[in-house]
Amino acid sequence: MDWSGLFPELLNAILGNLKERTDHLRFRCVCRSWRYAAKSHRMPPSLPWLYLPQDPTNSIDLRFYSLSEDRVYKIPLPQVRNSYISGSASGFLFIIGLPENPKLFLINPFTGRRAHLPYAAVHYFSCESVWDYSGSVFVGSYRYGRGVVYCQLRKNRWSRIKALSQRNIKDIIYKGGSFCILDHKTSEVILLDGETQDITIIIQPPYFHYWYIDLAMSPDNDDIQLLVEVPDQKGNEDYVLCNLNSHPKKSGWSKINNSGNFAIFDDQWRHIFVLETSRHSGLRKKTIIYPSLSDQHTKINTCHIYAYNFENLSSDLKGQCSCLSHPFWILPRF
Repeated sequence: MDWSGLFPELLNAILGNLKERTDHLRFRCVCRSWRYAAKSHRMPPSLPWLYLPQDPTNSIDLRFYSLSEDRVYKIPLPQVRNSYISGSASGFLFIIGLPENPKLFLINPFTGRRAHLPYAAVHYFSCESVWDYSGSVFVGSYRYGRGVVYCQLRKNRWSRIKALSQRNIKDIIYKGGSFCILDHKTSEVILLDGETQDITIIIQPPYFHYWYIDLAMSPDNDDIQLLVEVPDQKGNEDYVLCNLNSHPKKSGWSKINNSGNFAIFDDQWRHIFVLETSRHSGLRKKTIIYPSLSDQHTKINTCHIYAYNFENLSSDLKGQCSCLSHPFWILPRF
């Protein structure tokens, strides 16, 4: 049968029933006519995937768990052998070579796109470093989160931001042309200009009582957002989202109405992703989706993925897989 000759009506019917982004990508790969038909349909938004660490000295494959499909994908990338991976941001992984193989680069594991960084600064970073990438500038924290360095890729050199040398860096996110840096000790957010790396403004923490705050990675929203853990009326945990107002005279955070209509992807280690449930089928509002290692004393650990609903205080097992050490979420960019 010549699949390229299917009527457009049938192709549209097939596309209308594809709920996963990966299925849309497979559809586009069938032939030219199918790829052309897919252009008129928006691909569904992708949920975060879970990166599953392996032995850095032996493995040339990266493994990712897709929660929505309940399956593990294996992607061969020989260039990451003898390297550590320090989290994800903007669809990239940060590759840090072992001492006997010094190298630094970013790579999108789904497209193969790479950005090389001067490896002379390899000793600056560790697996605990937080960072983000604008497409031309890399900004990251030193080992143990003390201070910030940046690299403009076209200049191919590292520079320190002296004004942040005493800051305890908890998170870094690039959004809206600025690098947003969260100070773990003071809960202040420092905005760096994405082009000049100058500090433009320092935002004070929210005015209301809270237990915990973190910058929110939200693919559904272009605003800089803060996820705030607060106590509810019964003393249980609850969460609200806040938008940033960066105007110099009115800077601060404002609560978002109906901010409970979201699901949180939290690996309890790296970035937190916040997704609007109205845009993603299968997600329940006021839910935290997180991995948990059953045993960290064996070579290969079983990782369970749970969904905890903080409205009715219930927890459901969503899937499981295996990995060497603590996994983290990455938002695929195909």
